[in-house]
Amino acid sequence: MRSSPGLALFALAALAGCSDVPDSGGRAPATSSEAALELFELARVDEPATERIDELFGSVEDEQARAALLDSIAALPAADEIEIVETYPMEDLVRVSFDLVGRLPGGGIARYSVQLNTVTEPGTIVWFSGPGVEWPQRKSRGPGLSTSAPPTPPGGG
Repeated sequence: MRSSPGLALFALAALAGCSDVPDSGGRAPATSSEAALELFELARVDEPATERIDELFGSVEDEQARAALLDSIAALPAADEIEIVETYPMEDLVRVSFDLVGRLPGGGIARYSVQLNTVTEPGTIVWFSGPGVEWPQRKSRGPGLSTSAPPTPPGGG
């Protein structure tokens, strides 16, 4: 039995209409992708509102962890034109990861990754990383030793 394209579009439209999210006190909650993008809006504010930090990251009670979070947000460069270039559902089906690209004021491009826990609505940021910044920082797994070839002398000799 063949299905018509119109029927498929109708079914998709019906599914999209079923994705309503609960009211959040007059403010429309962000989707997971909007939460990932809003991280960079926080970086532009000198002192982000406590409520907004809690909405995006959940309640971070430990003072040292909260200070590290605020420092990491402040360390994000003022990138413009942030776009999500790839979305990856994580294996545990509880998290989603976004790869983002932003244009830097000097003309360069920076790449970032943001992971959200999707159990909460719209999702809380559990990790982010970019040039010179990572939150929470990963713990060292060892001495990090590596080897490399000796430098090649000038002239290829």
